[in-house]
Amino acid sequence: MSQPQRSQSDGLSAQHGFFVLSRAFPYVSDEGFTFNLILIYHSAVFKMPAHAYQMAMLASLPDDVAAALNADIDRYGEDSLISSGGYMRILHNTAPLTLQSIADAEPTMDAPYDFQASLKRKGPDDYPEFGPNPFVMSVRKILYFRPFDPDEQYPSESKYIFLPAPDGTCYVAHYLARYTDFDSIQKGGAYPPWGAPPRDGWDEQNAFAEVLLPGVPPYQGGDLPRLSPLAVGQSYSFVRVVDGTSTVEQAIRRSSWFDTTVINGDM
Repeated sequence: MSQPQRSQSDGLSAQHGFFVLSRAFPYVSDEGFTFNLILIYHSAVFKMPAHAYQMAMLASLPDDVAAALNADIDRYGEDSLISSGGYMRILHNTAPLTLQSIADAEPTMDAPYDFQASLKRKGPDDYPEFGPNPFVMSVRKILYFRPFDPDEQYPSESKYIFLPAPDGTCYVAHYLARYTDFDSIQKGGAYPPWGAPPRDGWDEQNAFAEVLLPGVPPYQGGDLPRLSPLAVGQSYSFVRVVDGTSTVEQAIRRSSWFDTTVINGDM
């Protein structure tokens, strides 16, 4: 059953774009219900208060929408850099809402937060809708949620956010600190030993979002990079912030998004 939506009268209500980072992957609950789970990521915009959040969620799609998403990926390829001719699927809410309202609802696999949405395929030259739109999407778990603090300092160490996808692979997103910064999302390898795929108790086993990368120079302002500091094909050692000792080696398989303009734009 969906959680009731909170009031949208705080002036931060907006339509948002969520990057769809994974295929729809079947998850069977303890009660025997099957959900088509996807990993989605909110692309922040520093100078727009309604969008000044870094957020990642697991959500589920209706069967026909999940089939359309997977078919579109089969036809046009996995998410990759648009600047290199690739495509990114972006999910939009069709009626304004606040990101804080989703976080306040504290959705779970059994008690999701529902909203009406549509899917688009963003490519080098076009941005069409595809699949059966609109549809009702259900947020099943918030993996990461953080509003920006304009006075926050840049991290003294390179910092990223580890995002577990429902198919057992992980993504890493650059930790956004303040204006100016850059947004970067890349696909890594399998779950680390201290993570687990969706199952009973999964919520408690995956509180490992923020990680450090020893040896990778941190961004501390100045000129924005032209490319992601994490190179495709290279392996990196990620260290959990929560305990500072648990490490895992991850090979970067693909760059999915890199941007210095949207999050720093005067939109």
